[in-house]
This record gives sequence, structure tokens and C-alpha cells, in this order.
Amino acid sequence: VLRRLKSDVLKDLPEVIETNIPVELNDDQKKAYKKIWENKSSISSEAGSFFSVLGKLRSICEGIGFEESAKVGKALEMIENISLHKEKILIFSYYLDPLDNLEKILNTKKIGFSKIVGEDSREVREKNIEEFKTQEDKVVLLASSKVASEGLTLTEANNVIFLNKWWNPSSNYQARDRVVRIGQEKIVQVFNLFCVDTLEERVLDILEEKEEVYKNIVDGLVDEKYVSNLIEDEILN
Repeated sequence: VLRRLKSDVLKDLPEVIETNIPVELNDDQKKAYKKIWENKSSISSEAGSFFSVLGKLRSICEGIGFEESAKVGKALEMIENISLHKEKILIFSYYLDPLDNLEKILNTKKIGFSKIVGEDSREVREKNIEEFKTQEDKVVLLASSKVASEGLTLTEANNVIFLNKWWNPSSNYQARDRVVRIGQEKIVQVFNLFCVDTLEERVLDILEEKEEVYKNIVDGLVDEKYVSNLIEDEILN
């Protein structure tokens, strides 16, 4: 197999600056997180897997089922600051609830946005993408990571906010690369939101530790189950 890196053959790609942004859970989220953590053994025994605990903890971090979400609040603050510079923002989430919450807030704040998720028809998705690309007042694109991680060129935006990241580094790279493409004329800023004092800190560490391994193998061959097992072993045991 002959593998060529984009950095070797595409000299016109923009500079990428990646920053991890810590977010503190609000009081309601902290209480719910602590309760699940203290009962993780019984929950995993009942469900037959630690992954049920992981799912519950990550849901709390995403603010799913809460009136207010720390991550959504931080994302809104960043959107308002970035939009002052007349730059567009692409926001990725593997969970739909944070996108739905942001949608409601952006409507209230009268901040222009488009949205693409898996339940959209092809026609709706293409219409929303075109509006984001061509209309100056559409400063935000809310995107389901699984829908928008492949086949799109979105160089109109040069800011990417990950509300969460997937276990597989390949999926995260593909999502980010929607804006890191030929035609991008600005420096790309990538922001990874994570909740402090939660499993998300360790997930972020594990993903970063695996980047060197990832870079030395063919794209897409990262074993998602392997990464998930590492997270289970290192966080919950």
C-alpha cells in the first residue's frame, strides 16, 4: 500500500490551531454525574456492561435531559465572540440534543444559522448547506458529525467547535477536514469542548495518545472497539 499524506502533496492547506476548552458542569449536572459515578458498579452489573455507565455519564456532560447545559452555554459564548469578527462557525455533535438546544437559543438570540442532521431529506440538507455557504447572516452551521463528516467542503467557515468527540479518531479528523481543504484562505481554529472532572478529560487524553498510532497506519483502520475498551479499562476500573 502506498500512502501519501495531505501535508506531502497539498501545500496550499491552511494552518490549523487546535485548542481544548475546559467547561465546568453546572450544579444540576454535577449532582447527577456524582450519583451515576457512585452507583457505577450496580448500574454496570444490571446492564451487563460498563458501556451503559459511559453512556449515562456522557449524556450528563452533554446536558441531555437538563434545562441548562454547561457546554451549550459555553458554545453560545464562543459563537457570539467569533461572529463579531465576521467569521463563520461549524459546530459538530454526535448527539442531537445539544444541537437542538443550541438551535432554540440561536433562534431566541436571532443569530442566523443552518442545521443538517440525519433525519433531513437530501433536498433539505442541500438547501441548508447552500444557505450557510451563500448567506452572510448564516454564521453558524449546526451539524451532526455522522452526517457532515464526509463528502462536504465547507471552507466558508474557518472555526470548528466540537461539542463532543467520537471514540474513533478517524471520524473526528474527517469532520474537522470539512474546513481544512484547498480553498480555505484563513487560519482554521478548532475548539474541543470537554467537561472538567469527568470522564471526558480522560477520553480526550486517550484520543490524543492514540494520534501518533493513528498517523502511522492507513486512515480508517483505527479499531473503534479497541479504543472503546481502552476507555472502559482506564476510566471505570
